[in-house]
Amino acid sequence: MKNSVMIDSQSAGREIQTVLSQIRFVLSFLGNSGYSINCK
Repeated sequence: MKNSVMIDSQSAGREIQTVLSQIRFVLSFLGNSGYSINCK
């Protein structure tokens, strides 16, 4: 049971990191588009 829980926590950590990286990419993309719109 403990081993399975550790594996689940590791996979969950990877999913969280991928989601955070996706959020950062979206925020940076929105920020860049916002800056370009403000420049116009």
